[in-house]
Amino acid sequence: MENLGLDPKLIAAQIINFVVFFIIFTKFMAKPFAEYVKKQKETEKERELLTEGLRKREAAIAEEKEAMLQKAREEVNAMLASAKEDGEKIIADARERAQAEADSILAKAKADIEQIKLDAQKDMQQRIVDMSLLLLNKGLSDYLTEDARKSITRYILDNSAKAVKYEA
Repeated sequence: MENLGLDPKLIAAQIINFVVFFIIFTKFMAKPFAEYVKKQKETEKERELLTEGLRKREAAIAEEKEAMLQKAREEVNAMLASAKEDGEKIIADARERAQAEADSILAKAKADIEQIKLDAQKDMQQRIVDMSLLLLNKGLSDYLTEDARKSITRYILDNSAKAVKYEA
């Protein structure tokens, strides 16, 4: 082998070095490294499980949140409908009160107008009577005596009150 340039002692030493290196490497390097890699894989699996659990939890929370939002929307819509209904009731009540007040004012105004009309008729009647008396007194004063004028005036007043009727 020497002709080939190989030294058997050197090859034996290389083989022994390799075996020693292999034993040392497997005992001190390969086992801890394999355990480290195994732990890393387990840690990675745990992370994946935790991540999956968190994703599921996040999805559940999102569904719960959406359900709560939907419930809140429904409650808001119910409240708005109730408020609208209450508002319509308030408006209807206000209209009824306003109508009743308007009817009351109208009735009072009609009664006041009727009273004013009656007062005007009485006033007109009194003025006519006063005017008639004045005309009688002035017109008959030249032709009749005081007693005759009084008796004619009384007769006219008594009979005219019975004959004159005004429609109310």
